[in-house]
Amino acid sequence: VERAWGGDPNWSKQSNIKEMKSQRAAEWNQFSNLVSKVEFPRLEVIFGGFNFRLPKPGVTIKDGRVLVNSELPGLLIRYTDNGTEPNETSPLYREPIPYFNGFSPKF
Repeated sequence: VERAWGGDPNWSKQSNIKEMKSQRAAEWNQFSNLVSKVEFPRLEVIFGGFNFRLPKPGVTIKDGRVLVNSELPGLLIRYTDNGTEPNETSPLYREPIPYFNGFSPKF
């Protein structure tokens, strides 16, 4: 349901703040997955395609591993390990990558 004319969401009426946050997070996850998996691919082809910008993934190094996450669930994250820009043939990030001296990943 579109928020502008759909009225207050059910989670906004919760008196328990923990339950409200849980329901809000579940609804956000559902919405962002729909945008990522349905609307972005559609925008790539409709009316000759549109240019749009996706948020860059979050990257951190912890315990000798490169950890990556995305603001939008369901998006594929590709990377290179030599500093070049990733493209559609670059490996998919599926799990933490070992970090070593001289490693210069790009996502």
